[in-house]
Amino acid sequence: IPRTMLVHKLAQDPIFASHFYQAIATFLSERLRSTVARLGQPDVDPDNPNAEDDLNPQLLDKLDLAKMRLEWLCSHSTSNVAP
Repeated sequence: IPRTMLVHKLAQDPIFASHFYQAIATFLSERLRSTVARLGQPDVDPDNPNAEDDLNPQLLDKLDLAKMRLEWLCSHSTSNVAP
């Protein structure tokens, strides 16, 4: 999605902005925890496709929901944004 559309939506909808930033914070904190946990495990290969997933199932469910909501937002916001 265009950055201007996202910035406009974040500025106009504080509830959406709150959920958006919370989802980003959750994703990044999980990613950081995973990275820090791997620092003490030299035998973990991040390029190995058979390696254990970094994200827990609960987070994946939330990310799927966030993706659906973002897609809905994009499909409904294209006609509402001023040029």
